[in-house]
Amino acid sequence: MARRIIAEQILKYVLIGLFLIWSILPIFWMLLTSFKTHITALIPSFNFRVEDIIKNYSDALFVHFGGYIRLLVNSAIISSAATLIAIAIGVPAAYGFSRFNFRHKSTVAFWILSQRMIPPVAFVYPIYLMIMTLGLLDNLGGLMIPYVFMLLPFIIWMMISFFDAIPTELEEAFMVDGYSRFQAFVKVILPLTLPGLVASALFSVVLTWNEFLIALFVVSVRSKTAPIAAAGLVSAEKGIEWNTAATVGVLTIIPVLIFAVIVQKYLVRGLTLGAVK
Repeated sequence: MARRIIAEQILKYVLIGLFLIWSILPIFWMLLTSFKTHITALIPSFNFRVEDIIKNYSDALFVHFGGYIRLLVNSAIISSAATLIAIAIGVPAAYGFSRFNFRHKSTVAFWILSQRMIPPVAFVYPIYLMIMTLGLLDNLGGLMIPYVFMLLPFIIWMMISFFDAIPTELEEAFMVDGYSRFQAFVKVILPLTLPGLVASALFSVVLTWNEFLIALFVVSVRSKTAPIAAAGLVSAEKGIEWNTAATVGVLTIIPVLIFAVIVQKYLVRGLTLGAVK
């Protein structure tokens, strides 16, 4: 029995190690490539020069695409604004689905969820026509509008599970003490669902940060986002500038990685609380 347990533990750690290698190796290889020159980018080597590293990252931030840092700022503004607006709309909607009964409640909830089942390519042209009609092409606001509607189904369905996990008797007790339902929602329920809010916000930021198809149609020059610019490094004329592409990839990952590290405590709590009622 003891040997069997030891064998199972060894197998478990081997599988975890293989999974980590599979997940981390591409990122590690991209980081190494960002330290090399255009000539040595595809040569397996750990010989780096500090001046090459500084040149790659300074060129990426301030030279390529007119300054990649500007595109990172565009992506950050769009992702954060769309996430905040979607949470401001989606969280009260999720609370309503959790606490109130109304006709066709399950049908409406499923209809909201079904919006995530539609492939983006199916509605990207109508979105383009809508944004063009509003005069918001190549505008940060024009990209936020479809992003908010893209995030709402995810936030609503994720937060419903968190609200369902909180007994209704809790807010009813505060309402008996004189709280209005809105006060009970803001002062009691929302703090208890903070892990869920953080988890929803993180996934929403990642979804909008990495979104490519809608941004490709809606923005072009002034409001171009980081993924759109990064795709421009691949061309038939110049080929692929591997060191520049790797540097841009690292710069694109870092903001989301920092955000994830900051909220990781709430993220773990949010995922575990939302999974079990």
